[in-house]
Parts: sequence; C-alpha cells; structure tokens
Amino acid sequence: AAFRKSVDLNPSAVQPRVFLGTAWMNQYIPGATSPENLQIASKAEGIFLAVLELDPKNGSALESLASLKYLESQGTQHLEYKLKLLNEARGWKVDVVAAVPPDDQSADHASLKTAHYSLGVIDWAIWYPSWNAARIKLGLRPESPGPFEDVDVRAELRTRFEPELLDGIKHLNKALALDPKYDDAMAYMNLLLR
Repeated sequence: AAFRKSVDLNPSAVQPRVFLGTAWMNQYIPGATSPENLQIASKAEGIFLAVLELDPKNGSALESLASLKYLESQGTQHLEYKLKLLNEARGWKVDVVAAVPPDDQSADHASLKTAHYSLGVIDWAIWYPSWNAARIKLGLRPESPGPFEDVDVRAELRTRFEPELLDGIKHLNKALALDPKYDDAMAYMNLLLR
C-alpha cells in the first residue's frame, strides 16, 4: 500500500514502481494456479512493464520480468506453455545484457555474468524436456551413459535444439570470461556440452 501511494504521489518516479512490482512478485507462488496467484503475477508484470515505459533499460525491471517468466515456466507441466514462458524469459535476459554498453567499464559485472549464466540455464531448460523424453522413449535408465545409440534420435534432437545449445554455450563462456571460477556456470556448461 505504501509503494502504491508513493507511485500515485509521483507517477513519473521509477524506483517506487520497481519496489511495488517487487512486492507483488514476492507474493507469487510458482505452480499455484489459483486465480489470485495468477493475478499477482499479472500485476507484477504490468508494473514492471510500466517501469520500462519510463526507463526502457531499467535493469531491475528487465531482471524481474525475466525472473517472473522463468518462475512461471517452472510452475507449469504443459510443455508448450513452459517453452513459451522460457522463451519470454530468454528475451528479457537478452534485454538485460543489451542494456549494458559493451565498453562500460563501470558496468556491474556481477549482474552481467548472472544474466549470461541465466541465458545458459534457460537454453538448457528448453532442451532438457525433449532430451529426457528421448531417454525415456529409448528405455534408458537414469544412470545410463550417453550418447544415444539411435542415430536418428540424435539427429532429430540436434536439428531441433542445436541453436539453443550453441547459444547457451556462448553465454556460459561469457559468464566464465567475467568470472573464471563461476562454479554454477561450469556445471551448466558441462550439461550443455554433454
């Protein structure tokens, strides 16, 4: 209520809107499908979009929209909708990276490395359901090593997902260039390379 009042008192101020959107987003429960929960996500998204109307490169709003879409994707079991949300999250993360000028020495490299890492994770999350479904279809157990012996399955997966895999590797390389000891980025690089 205090953030809403602050926004009402100064409609052109960006920061109160960021705080208001964050307050809404923190109430969102991934996977809960009640109308109230979906309305909370919608309110948070609308507020962050309003922030971007005032400040198109606002890193907090871009990050929050990416996080919100990623959280929504993790809460759904419908593959097509999950992929749609993951692609929306990817788009917002690309905007986060683009908002930092490449020659800006004062840029927050921690935020930039996290954005690149997140893009790698999103690309893996887009790939993983189809990879896992192929493993199940081929009758492979969780401990069974790869690669798939079925050449047609490998070719079909490569055709469908090679752009995402290469994109994820590219972004993880950028995260690791910013922090060569970034353990989480190394772990996802391992997953994408395998």
